[in-house]
Amino acid sequence: MSKTKATSPEKNLQATVPPALLAQIEQAAEAEHITVDELVQDAVESRLNRKEWQEILLFGERHAQARHLTESDVEEAISAVRSQDTEHWR
Repeated sequence: MSKTKATSPEKNLQATVPPALLAQIEQAAEAEHITVDELVQDAVESRLNRKEWQEILLFGERHAQARHLTESDVEEAISAVRSQDTEHWR
């Protein structure tokens, strides 16, 4: 997954957060030597990437169940493909 790049020009976003959360955001940004904007952008990107991965995993689980595959079946298939790839590049 690659980081999304905002198209120029960037847009401003206004959000309301409780004072305690804002204080945590500011402290975290300062500790990481980044701006609040950078911290919030990273957090949003992480959340979106996590959701995308959850959807990918769910897709895999559904298809594995439909084919009655076990976790060990999947691991064996991955190992077989990796072995083939390794042999191919020797």
